[in-house]
Amino acid sequence: MIFSRACSRWKHPTLVGALVLALLASACQSGALAEPPSETRVFRVGTAPLASLDPVLASQPQERLVARQLFDGLVRYDDTTAAVVPNVATSWDINASNTVFTFHLRPKSRFSSGEYVTAQSFVRGFTRALTPDIYHAAGSLGYELDGIAGAADVVSGRATTLAGARALGDATLEIRLSAPDAQFLVHCADVAFSPMPNDAVVAGRLPSWGEFPLGNGPFQLSGPLVADQPTVLVPNLLHAGGHPKVAQVALRPYQDIGASYAAWRSGQVDWTAFPPEKTAEVRHLYRPSSLIRPTAGLDALVLPLTVAPTDNLTFRQALSLAIDRTKIGRYAVGNSLLPANGLVPPLIPGSGSGSGSTSATAPCSSCTSDPARARRMLAQSGVKIAGVFPLYYAQGTGQEAWVRAVAGDIAAVLRIDARAMPLPAAPGGPPGATAISL
Repeated sequence: MIFSRACSRWKHPTLVGALVLALLASACQSGALAEPPSETRVFRVGTAPLASLDPVLASQPQERLVARQLFDGLVRYDDTTAAVVPNVATSWDINASNTVFTFHLRPKSRFSSGEYVTAQSFVRGFTRALTPDIYHAAGSLGYELDGIAGAADVVSGRATTLAGARALGDATLEIRLSAPDAQFLVHCADVAFSPMPNDAVVAGRLPSWGEFPLGNGPFQLSGPLVADQPTVLVPNLLHAGGHPKVAQVALRPYQDIGASYAAWRSGQVDWTAFPPEKTAEVRHLYRPSSLIRPTAGLDALVLPLTVAPTDNLTFRQALSLAIDRTKIGRYAVGNSLLPANGLVPPLIPGSGSGSGSTSATAPCSSCTSDPARARRMLAQSGVKIAGVFPLYYAQGTGQEAWVRAVAGDIAAVLRIDARAMPLPAAPGGPPGATAISL
C-alpha cells in the first residue's frame, strides 16, 4: 500500500439539480465545480481520456464515471453515506450462510432501446464478464465476479453458462456463491455487475460495444466514443429512476490533469479534478467552488507475483520500506494523501491508525520508511536490476506526482533506476497481481 486518499477526493453526488453523477466510487482526486451550466443546460466536464465504455472494462476512474451514468446495477451506493441502497433491485434476501442472494427487480426498468431489463439481462452480463476474451482483456473487472459458483468454469472455457446465476422469472435473480461472502452485496454496486441487452443488440453496436454501449442508466451516449473528441451524454428518457435536469453532459478529454484544471480556471469546463499538488492553491483561491472530502480509498502499486523480480517477497518488502509515504503525502501532493499502513484505509475502524497505534501494531510492518532495513532486505533478496525498473501510471488521472515521488525514493534508497512511466491505455492488473502490501 502506498497512500490512503483520506484527505481529498473528487465526489459530487448531485451536479446541477438532479444530474446524478456518482463521481467515481473508486476514484480519489479532488474536484472543482464552477458556476452552474448555462441556460442551454450543457454541463461540461474535464476528464482524462476514455479507452472503453464497456462497463466490465471500465477500470479507470474516468471510465467508471461514464459507465455509472449509462448503466444501473442491482444496487448502488448512497451518495452521502455510501451505504448499499436499491437500484434495479428493489429488495433482496440473503440466506443465513451468505451464499445465496435473491434479488427482486423493478418491473419497468428498460434499456434506452426500449428492451426491458430482466433477471436474464443480469445473467447475460455476468456470464459475458467471465468469458475468456473479456475476463483476460486489459482493464477487465471480471475478477469481481469470481465468487459466483461456476465462474471458474466460464473463465476457463469449460462452460458457456454461469451455474451460480439464475433467472427465476423476469423479476427475480438468484446468485449462488462458491463460498460464504458477507460483503458480496457491496460488490454488486460496482459497474462490473451491469446488465446487458440481448446479444443481437450488443453485436450491432458500431464501431464496437466498448465504443458505443447501450445501457439502462439515466444517460445514454449521443454517439460513439472517438479518441480526443468530447463524449456527449444525453438523458435516457426511458430511465425508470427519474430524468436528469440537463440537456447534455459534454466530457472533454485532457491528456494531463493539469491541463483540465487550467481549462476549468479559464471557464472552458464546469467541473474537473485538480492535481493533488494543487490542493493548497484550491483551498486558498477556490474554496467556495471546490469539494475536498475525506474518503476511505487506497492508492497502491500493483506488482505481478509470477514475474521476476517482483515474485520475490523480500524484494517487494525492500521496495515498500524504501518509500517515505509521509514525506510524499505532505510535499509531493500537497497534503492531499495520508500514508497507508495496511490494506485497511485509516478512516475505517480497525485500520490500526488510531491515536495509540504504532508501526509495530499496524497491520503492515513494512509500510514504514526505513532506508537501512530496505537496503538489507534488498541484499537478502538477491535481486539485481541492471536496467530500468518502470512504475506505470494512468495518464491524466492525477497519479503522476506520487508515482514519480515513489520512483525517486526507490532510486535514492536502493540505487535502482526506478522511473515513472505513463501507460498508453488503461491497464488491468496482470494475472496474479497484488497491491504492494508489504
